[in-house]
Amino acid sequence: MRAAGFHIECVRSYGYVETSKPGFMLPNWVDLGADALVASGRIGVDMAAALKAEARRRVASGEYYGHIAYMSVVARKPA
Repeated sequence: MRAAGFHIECVRSYGYVETSKPGFMLPNWVDLGADALVASGRIGVDMAAALKAEARRRVASGEYYGHIAYMSVVARKPA
């Protein structure tokens, strides 16, 4: 951002964690992510099904853990 002429005023990191019970991550990130990988040809349908099944197995056995890190930047570009 600095190379583009912006002055960085604030950088923050945010974390979102799911441990005991899946919220939006399981159906949104795991399922949609696996489907997107199939659609792009990176994995096959069987691998996608295995990824989805493994996520659900972890939920059922109490081993589920999901984490997403977000970052925000507030910057200004002088006139």
